[in-house]
Amino acid sequence: MGKAVNYLAIFVIPLLAGLWQLLAEGMATAHLALLLAQPGLWHSAALSLWIGAASTLGSLLMTALLLAHSNSRAFGLLRRLLSPMLAMPHVAFAIGFAFLLAPSGWLLRLVSPALTGFELPPDWQTIRDPWGLGLIALLVFKETPFLLLMAMAAQQPIQLARQQWLGASLGFSAPQIWWRLLLPALWPALRLPIYAVAAYGVAVVDLPQPLRPDTPPP
Repeated sequence: MGKAVNYLAIFVIPLLAGLWQLLAEGMATAHLALLLAQPGLWHSAALSLWIGAASTLGSLLMTALLLAHSNSRAFGLLRRLLSPMLAMPHVAFAIGFAFLLAPSGWLLRLVSPALTGFELPPDWQTIRDPWGLGLIALLVFKETPFLLLMAMAAQQPIQLARQQWLGASLGFSAPQIWWRLLLPALWPALRLPIYAVAAYGVAVVDLPQPLRPDTPPP
């Protein structure tokens, strides 16, 4: 009981006090009027929700596809790379991704002009596009390792082996076992990580700087 009281006094009460002050200031009439007068406010809000929802669904789908092939050698290599990928600074990851994805980026340079015929960078808007597709791709690649790590941590080896044996006895292939038996069982353990990914996709500030849409104005 004493530890709980100390925890409340140290962490919860200051947070509640700060939240109360933030809401009191933010909900003032003058401040609300200033917010609503910002150009492109609703378009910005809709774009943020779209990017957050699309990146979350993309990360979940990518995680499911990778888990469905978890018996492959490539997945074993990917598993060893998860921790370094998660530890990579967000802005450094975003800048590197922009160098890959840009019309004059490294990916196109590898195949040009031999395969594409491009002598100059094409007029493609692969970054800072108005729909935020480049940013969505960046968030998917950034958040998929996190969901993979959460999914692997939630697996119980005994139950996993039992379900794999059950799926094999039913004639399912390894990907079918994951899609039909294992992924539905993992869903309850992945709900909170998915909520965290969705909140991050909507509210992140530093990661989108190199790839965010240019409009509307901030």
